[in-house]
Amino acid sequence: ATLELLGVLALLCFIKNMSHAGEKIGENIFQLLAIITILLLPPVFPLFIFIVLALLSEKNQAQQLVHMPMKKHLQWIVTLIAIIAAAVVLGSFYLLLRLYAGEYAFYQSIKAREKNDGRLTYNQQIQAIRWNPYPSKYHYQLSQTSMGIASFIAANPSGTATDSAQKQPSNEDRQQIAQLVQMSINEAKLAIKHSPQDVFTWENLAQIYDGITPVTPDAQKCDIATYQQAIRLYPTNPILRVTL
Repeated sequence: ATLELLGVLALLCFIKNMSHAGEKIGENIFQLLAIITILLLPPVFPLFIFIVLALLSEKNQAQQLVHMPMKKHLQWIVTLIAIIAAAVVLGSFYLLLRLYAGEYAFYQSIKAREKNDGRLTYNQQIQAIRWNPYPSKYHYQLSQTSMGIASFIAANPSGTATDSAQKQPSNEDRQQIAQLVQMSINEAKLAIKHSPQDVFTWENLAQIYDGITPVTPDAQKCDIATYQQAIRLYPTNPILRVTL
């Protein structure tokens, strides 16, 4: 997808040339530098073309360069470079696994949300953030989920019924709602922290403040300030101005 046909052919030529070099990997400087370059740099097309041309053009000079032995006192430098390269590759692989695990958990949360399974949606989004705490979309969605669960508990309390036959939230319900609302605000702020120029993250926080303003009048100031910041980022959006 990134190298296209010519890049793939160049890479195959390079691999074939290395396999016919007749030496173990790391016995000469050029091989070692070529391998480290491929491991550390992105797989861009000019990189492979440059390496292949350096190996194949002016064959006699290239062969002399490829088979040029290293001095003994440079062996420890080569060993150090190889260790650093291996550490970078293993570290990159570990980070890649965490990125994949985070995306997979987030995908599972989307499937759970489609099935109206709030608990599984919440748990999978928490898991996604544990694997990778940096994407703002994870925090954005968790803030929405937390607020949705809090609203559901408030609308369906587990407390006892009053004279009007309407259940009142129990102390446990109130505690859960308060924790979920606070978590929703915190996650919305984290989404803003990771994407401060994204107007939707600011609008999301403002909507959360909208929801708690009737029961928390102090949230109104934060609500107004958040909408004002959203308008600064997106001054031509009439909905933000109408809502404010």
